[in-house]
Amino acid sequence: MEKQSKPKIHKRTFSIGEINHLIVVLMENEREGWYYGNKEQYWKRHQSILEKLGHSLPNNSENN
Repeated sequence: MEKQSKPKIHKRTFSIGEINHLIVVLMENEREGWYYGNKEQYWKRHQSILEKLGHSLPNNSENN
């Protein structure tokens, strides 16, 4: 029986500029009140994404 190898998983990361870009887009979205789908679930997910992006930035005091 042949041993099956695990698929390679490539870690992809965002640059600092890309993270900042996403945060700005999300903040504009929040400022304008734009959302789709279930409002409560959308804003909960929105906040979670913002927190994760913030933790991805270097020198984040909450990250240390």
